Formats: sequence, C-alpha cells, structure tokens
Amino acid sequence: RLSIGWVAPEDLYKTEREMPEDQFTWLSDLMDKARLSGQKTWKHVATSLRGSLMGDPCERSMSLSLLGYSEIFPARTLRIFETGNNIETSIINEFRTAGILVSEQEELIISKDPPIRGRSDVLIKDPTTKATLLGELKSIREEYWKKLPEPVADPKENQKNLIDGGYIGYVTQWQVYSHALYGLKGFLLFDDRYAFRQVNYRV
Repeated sequence: RLSIGWVAPEDLYKTEREMPEDQFTWLSDLMDKARLSGQKTWKHVATSLRGSLMGDPCERSMSLSLLGYSEIFPARTLRIFETGNNIETSIINEFRTAGILVSEQEELIISKDPPIRGRSDVLIKDPTTKATLLGELKSIREEYWKKLPEPVADPKENQKNLIDGGYIGYVTQWQVYSHALYGLKGFLLFDDRYAFRQVNYRV
C-alpha cells in the first residue's frame, strides 16, 4: 500500500489527530509571535488624516489616529488583513491583464485644511467610453456579503442602498477620493473572501 516513509497516510492522519492537546503548540505560538512583532500602540504623530478614516463616525478614533495611536490586533486578524490585501492584488492583476488598468495606489491630497491624504485602490479605463473610473476594492466576510443590496444601474441609488444597508464607511471613503479627483465616476467592488465571488456597484 502507498506509504510516506514508514507511515501510511491513514496512520499519519490518525497520529496527528491523537496528539495530546499541548503537543506542537510551540509552533503556533512562534508563528503568532512572528506575526505580532513590530506592532506598536503609539507611532509618530500624524501630519494629516488618512482618507480611509473619513467614514469613521467616531471622532475620538479619528483624533487618536492623528496623535499616533495604532490599535494592536491579534495574529488571526492580521492574517485576515493580509488575505484581503492579497485578494486586492489579484484583482488589480486581472485589470492589468485585461488591459484596462490606469494606475494603482494613487496618492491623493484630499484636503489641505484640514490636511487629509489618501491612497485610492485603483483607476481603470472603461473600454467602451474610454472614461477613467475610480475603484475601491473591499474584501468582506460572508455574513456581510449576504447583507449587500442588489446593484442597480443608477449610481446614486446604489450609494443610498449601500448606506442604508450599513456600508456608509465604504461609500464615504469612495466619495472623499472622488472629490479629490474632481468628481471622477467609478465603482465599489466587493469580494467574498471565502466563497470567491464578487459584485460591483456603479457609484
């Protein structure tokens, strides 16, 4: 029968399942420690507010961010963030392959007073109208995916429906970036990070 070294596959699985609960925990502990390294509660005082915070309804949170406060996240959350970033990179690569990518991670000066800066996710070219579109890419969990409204043709109605559905932060962020780009039209793309499906909203 097929075996790996001196252990058959079913025996290997059985051995793994019957390990004592405290066995091999050092590996997970080391991986978590490596993931958490470099996080600091307080960083340098910011000279401008991040555009991504414009949808945050908490003034205290925004003030602390300006003072340099940074939330400390557990290792699992940091892995989720990295997964979202990887999904965003994959989507941008698809835009590039399709020949519609204009730019990615565009630095924006949103406002000089108060000082607000941001970094848009992507700019693409509509192949039909040749218009440049501003896109924000959001990777979300399935429970949030299920609550997304149906996309419609009217951009303003999409924005309203998303705001009414509890996605005001995403819409506000896109609006702020659009304002910095002189009212550029665009879209919000949501990706279900676990089911590998996407939905786009004209906004």
